[in-house]
Amino acid sequence: MASEEISVTKLREALSKRLGTEVPLSVAMRAFNESAYCYHLIASRTNPLWLSLLFSQASSAVQVIPSQVQLPISSSVTNFVSSIIHWASDGFKTVNHTTFLKRWTACQECPSLVDPPKHFLYHLGRKIMGAKNGDHRVCSACGCLAYSKAKITTESCPMAHPSHPQITRWFEQMM
Repeated sequence: MASEEISVTKLREALSKRLGTEVPLSVAMRAFNESAYCYHLIASRTNPLWLSLLFSQASSAVQVIPSQVQLPISSSVTNFVSSIIHWASDGFKTVNHTTFLKRWTACQECPSLVDPPKHFLYHLGRKIMGAKNGDHRVCSACGCLAYSKAKITTESCPMAHPSHPQITRWFEQMM
């Protein structure tokens, strides 16, 4: 429980900084539990009316009818939520264009880059991450949306470089 509280606190601080206003705890808690809500907060940061509306709806959760959507409990969901929280705690920073191109080129040459499964979660992930380039392939090693992942400062490639096992395929230090 303590680590969850720390994560909610860090997310609240990061959102307050990013949105330019104090974020109520109820808003941070919903953003912590619903990545789509977190995305909408960030997307609405320049629109006070929308932000106010989202703040007012913090305590109302989205209802999903289980027979319509079956969300599997998987490491991909856990990894995605953890990545969003970690990214939020870093202030939603992205890498510079040169670093992104180096990373993305490595991804495109990697045999782990595959078409995404036909699953609701990958469609939702593309929407949350704003994948607009049309390349929706995923890394089969970690399940991430590769194009979006390559932009995020807090992310790393899970695969060791084939000829240099001490570095990743992105030519970065193994974590």
